Amino acid sequence: MNTNYSCQNRLFLLEDLEESKLETLGSALMIDPLVLADHLFTYHFSQTHTIPHRKLPSLINAERSFTLRYYELRETGHRVAEAQTSRRRTFARASRQMESWKDLAEYQKETIVDLVRHNISFWCDEKPGRDKDQGAWNAILLIDPPINSQPVAGKHDGYYVLEKSDHKPWLPRIETSKPFRGGYSDLRPWQSSHTSTAPSRRSLFDDIIFYWLNAGKHEVDSVFESCVNTTLFAQQIVASQWHGLLDLQLKTLSNLDLTSKSKSGSAGQILSTLEWREELNYYNKRLSLLGLLQRRLMWYKQEMLLNLERLGFTPGESPSSAVASSLRVMGRDFQAILHELDLRESRVDNLAGVVTDSINLSNALRSVQDARIGLQLSIVGAIFFPITLVAAIFSMGDDYAPGAKKFWLPWVVAVPLVLILILMIWQTRRPRL
Repeated sequence: MNTNYSCQNRLFLLEDLEESKLETLGSALMIDPLVLADHLFTYHFSQTHTIPHRKLPSLINAERSFTLRYYELRETGHRVAEAQTSRRRTFARASRQMESWKDLAEYQKETIVDLVRHNISFWCDEKPGRDKDQGAWNAILLIDPPINSQPVAGKHDGYYVLEKSDHKPWLPRIETSKPFRGGYSDLRPWQSSHTSTAPSRRSLFDDIIFYWLNAGKHEVDSVFESCVNTTLFAQQIVASQWHGLLDLQLKTLSNLDLTSKSKSGSAGQILSTLEWREELNYYNKRLSLLGLLQRRLMWYKQEMLLNLERLGFTPGESPSSAVASSLRVMGRDFQAILHELDLRESRVDNLAGVVTDSINLSNALRSVQDARIGLQLSIVGAIFFPITLVAAIFSMGDDYAPGAKKFWLPWVVAVPLVLILILMIWQTRRPRL
């Protein structure tokens, strides 16, 4: 984009470009390749075959370019098999990975939620001036297509998912979905949003256009201060999607919190082996889910830290007044989201400790129960030991055999010994003041 052309101070929305088209675009406009690499890369961590794509914080200029990561939440009626949860991608040129949100097995009838990874990337051809007549610029915003953008799906909420097995290529399959809880909250103040029109919440492309068509004078004027302010609504939509993910995490954690205490009626009771195994399985399911949440929260925190880094912020840093207004807004929102993720992580750690303690307590009670049974067997053996000993001693002669004249003598000796032993055991188990 040459600023000598009459087309200046424009934001161009580009949706779902192929990698070859991105390369052509980058070569023609001299876009930093790392911007395009960031847009294509959505994995939680780098692979051996991927190129380095992170810049040093000192080299980042968010007013010229950045890439933000977020998740789109979709409600679906299709529960995916466990083996397929990591083998699904959207049917788009810039295909994105999908993953199912895990919840407790007791809540199978609840809404099934899919998480779709997304990137949104911004690039501006030059740093604008502070005067409307200075520093003409043009900017590009790369966005992912809506899930329901494929016409072959046939339904407004249909989309393609690609599956892959060990012996089959990627195969298309149509699923149906809709935005989680109807989508994000309207970004406009209530007074101005209380109209008959509203964003579709199905297409980021359409929603950005909708908000700019209904933007106030303050938002429009801010664009001429810095071209990065053209991303204000896009950034707020990204933050709103993160809020939806926070709410989903809270729902799952609340279910875990309410059911991770000791099972009703089992505390202190003698359990059979089958009941004990069922209780361990009960806690093991929760511990496995908490382990999954711990891993995912680590990813989410890393991605939010990466978002802050790409906007030029460090955790806990207050945005400077010299920073563009849209960056100040997003710095504040993302800092709040990062704080919420920290709270979620702390709560997961605490719940994992509660479940682990419950498992240890269950095992301890089982050990006490086994020890009690062993003690009872020992007492029975101790009671019969004097009889066995006396019988062995007096069995050396035939006079003590059954029917003999001295058969009564071993019993006269054994019975008092048994009574004395029982008295001694009772005295040792008697509580003392």
